[in-house]
Amino acid sequence: MQRQPSSIEKKIFAGFGFALFVSIVVSLATYLNNQRLVETRKQVVGTQEVLRSLKQILATMTDAETGARGFLLTGDEAFLEPFKAATGRIEPDLQRVRLATRDDLRVQPRLEQLDQLAKDKLQFLGQAVDLRRTSGYDATRDLPVLREGKTRMGTIRNLVTEIEGEQLVVLNNQDGAARHSSSMNLFTVLLGSIATVGGLGLVYWLTRLDMAERRRVEAALRDTEEFKTRVLESSGDNITVLSLEGRVLSINAGGLRGMG
Repeated sequence: MQRQPSSIEKKIFAGFGFALFVSIVVSLATYLNNQRLVETRKQVVGTQEVLRSLKQILATMTDAETGARGFLLTGDEAFLEPFKAATGRIEPDLQRVRLATRDDLRVQPRLEQLDQLAKDKLQFLGQAVDLRRTSGYDATRDLPVLREGKTRMGTIRNLVTEIEGEQLVVLNNQDGAARHSSSMNLFTVLLGSIATVGGLGLVYWLTRLDMAERRRVEAALRDTEEFKTRVLESSGDNITVLSLEGRVLSINAGGLRGMG
């Protein structure tokens, strides 16, 4: 016949089962929090890249304008290096911003506007440079296109500032989400540890109670057996205890006297 688990064994199994369950839940919750944290950090890196690219776009356009105006004033081709470099850098920087903000429908229209303004600005500067080469300084001194160029540059700065402001708000929200995920990780691990220790402590306490109850019952049984033995020994009657097979298990003093 198969032995049934005792009460204390059931409590031990239940305690370890509870601890295992809590460990699994804590591990799963920690994993999910870590996944969210990793994703949030990726978003933070992407937003920081957007901000760097926006600053680079503004710096590139400023350098292009400064270089072109330097050439218009002096005719020195060395001033055109920033202008020439700008024509190859603006589009890659804009493309990085587009990709990083492709899910933000508020930013995309502004980027298209910024792209067009930058192209127009570089085109106007290029026309002024060509005119300076062919017609000299006097031909470019009072060009309306230069005054319009200043206005366009101001529009570009304002547009970049607007996008930067929105991205800083996004970055702040992402940073808050990252801190929240980190705090949740710590809270989950701490709560899981407390629950595990508490569960095992409860099992230990119940086990101690069970063992104390067993000792009490065993002591009561011993007292009962001792009392029965004393009663049998003090009895003058012949009392013989037999096994199921008929073997003599014990004989009291009265029985021994009767046999003698």
